[in-house]
Amino acid sequence: MHGLSIGELSKAASVSIYTIRFYEKSGLLPRPARRPSGFRQYSELDVLQLQFVREARSLGFSIEEIAELIALETEQSSDVVSSVVERNLASINRKIAELTRWRDGLDEIRKNPAGQRLTRRFFQREFT
Repeated sequence: MHGLSIGELSKAASVSIYTIRFYEKSGLLPRPARRPSGFRQYSELDVLQLQFVREARSLGFSIEEIAELIALETEQSSDVVSSVVERNLASINRKIAELTRWRDGLDEIRKNPAGQRLTRRFFQREFT
């Protein structure tokens, strides 16, 4: 296999070239190998890692949290791994609970003909 160019990686992972460069600078993607011409050369593993990062970002994980998750792959201490996993599971469970509240509230608004008044009550309830 010849390796992927940054444009091919961009298409394969459905992210922009600028996003790839940003994730490289942030340390979420390893620095790529270079071709003799100086162009970046990526592997299929880079595609998978970039897809993982993209999905984690879409779920609301910060750059720092994603870096911790990626580091788990090479982490030796089971205590550290366990701690990071537990913290991230708690974060995911909080997000699920929050999204469930939002879904239920929006479903209530959809079903209720007095939508605007209910909308104000819903948002006041959620944020006050």
